[in-house]
Amino acid sequence: MDLYIPGVDTDKGLSYYGDELDIYLPLLRSYVLNTPSSLEKLRTARPETLSEYAVVVHGIKGTSASIGAETTMEAAFNLEKLAKAGDFNGVMANNELFINNTEMLVINVKKWLDEYDAKNKKPLLTAPNPETLERLKEGCENFNMKDIDKAMTELESANYEQDAGLVAWLIEKIYVSEFSEIAEKISNYKKGI
Repeated sequence: MDLYIPGVDTDKGLSYYGDELDIYLPLLRSYVLNTPSSLEKLRTARPETLSEYAVVVHGIKGTSASIGAETTMEAAFNLEKLAKAGDFNGVMANNELFINNTEMLVINVKKWLDEYDAKNKKPLLTAPNPETLERLKEGCENFNMKDIDKAMTELESANYEQDAGLVAWLIEKIYVSEFSEIAEKISNYKKGI
C-alpha cells in the first residue's frame, strides 16, 4: 500500500524504525489519539502559563519528529523557543496557525490509517489474549522494549468484541512509557477475567 500522508515524510519516519511498518503504525495511531488533547492545551495559552505551553509544544515537537512530520516539528520547535523566552506575543502570533496546521496533519494521518485498516482488515477476536497481556506485563516490569513491541504488535493485529478500549489505553500508555501503570492495569484486568 502506498504510504503517502500529506505533511509527513513517511520514508524518513519509517527509516527511524528500520522500515518496520509494525513499529511505525502504532506511532501514527498514537499521534492521532494524543495530539488533539495537546492542541487543546495550547488554545488556552496565557502569559503566566508559558512554561506549561513550552512543555506541551515540546511534546508535540517530539511526537511529530518521531513520525517524520518535519514541518510541524520545526513549527513546534519555534513556538517552544518563543515560550521559553517569555515572548507571549510571538507565541500568540503563531499559535492559531500551528494548531490549525497540526489539526490538518492529524486528519491526514487518520484518513490514511482508516484507508489502511479498511484494506487490511484485522481478525475479530473475543478479547485480548491473556498470554500476550502477561508477556506485555513482564516486558513492562523488566523494561524490555523488544518484548513490549512484540506483545503490542500481537495485540494490535486484531479487533476485539470485548475490551477493545484496553488495547487503545495500552497504546497510549506505552507511548508515554507508563510501564508500571501498564503492569498494574494488566494485573487488575487478569484478576477480573
